[in-house]
Amino acid sequence: MRQFRHIGTRQLALGLGLMIVSFILVPSGSIAQTDKSEANAQTQRALTPAPFEDCYQLKLGRWWPWGFGDENAYVTPPSRIQLLGERGTRGFEQDKLLIRRIPHQDRPPGSRESSFWNTKSPNQVLLTWTDGFIGVTLDLAKSKDELKGWAHPHFDAPHFVPRIAHVTAQPIACEDDTGASSGGEHPHNPTDQQRQSPIVARPDWQKVDAGPFSILAPPGWKFHQLTGIDSYVGEFTGDTFVLKFDFGHYSNPLKVEKKPAYDVTHKSIGGRRAKTVSPTTAGHGITGVYIRNVGDSNALTLWGKDLTPEQQELALKIFETLRFGGPPPKYVLPPPAPKNVE
Repeated sequence: MRQFRHIGTRQLALGLGLMIVSFILVPSGSIAQTDKSEANAQTQRALTPAPFEDCYQLKLGRWWPWGFGDENAYVTPPSRIQLLGERGTRGFEQDKLLIRRIPHQDRPPGSRESSFWNTKSPNQVLLTWTDGFIGVTLDLAKSKDELKGWAHPHFDAPHFVPRIAHVTAQPIACEDDTGASSGGEHPHNPTDQQRQSPIVARPDWQKVDAGPFSILAPPGWKFHQLTGIDSYVGEFTGDTFVLKFDFGHYSNPLKVEKKPAYDVTHKSIGGRRAKTVSPTTAGHGITGVYIRNVGDSNALTLWGKDLTPEQQELALKIFETLRFGGPPPKYVLPPPAPKNVE
């Protein structure tokens, strides 16, 4: 009897040990499996388009307390958009749900502009347009059969007075040409003048290279680097007039050249946002183009002064041919040393 009890005690201890080991090991594996399943579920949920996927008509109110002047176009979203269930594959759109303008427009090659959306909650959605420097985000919530909320602009330079605008998004029928592509959209609703213009160069025009950018111009045009202090400056010279440029952090944004004395347009040139100005009275003022973002926080201003109507027309055509992506200048020509004064 004592021997039986002794054996039973040993067996009982062994059984308890096995139970403890099983209790430690099995839940551990179950927890790991549960975590893995939850991660897979979260991934699956992330890949599932939200119920906001649809086409919308956007109505943007006035910026409060005041607008942005010439920069309004850069923070105004398209008037008609489609929220897609497709995810982006490059740039700021990587793995994000895409927004596309209606009707669909291809993005110029090399453009950094992105448009995407994501949900904050089952009733809230964020729509964003950006190129990494400037853009706008719409924070919208369901309100009966539409979305309502506020537009919040963002810039690469701080604005000390935050500004907002009321936004309404009304569902509309989706059109056949609203499918997504790998391209993005400009964060503004362009007029005919604001759309990307085709290159208007003639077949005999030639490329004139300035390094980080180039133009197409009639035969005989030349490039010359000029003396700069804190930026890369130079000129393109033709038979009858000259176009000067300033490439750097402090290039002239052409804010003095305003309506009604000037025709001012916003468009895409070379895949970048550009502002062109030309005097309404030819021969008196600046005919120029300003592009805020040309890489490494640099801007470009290219202009001619007091051009005749024919020269002004040619200059505007040359501006359309601007293209970017070349090597930056190896040096900036320094100003001449001051002469000794006796």
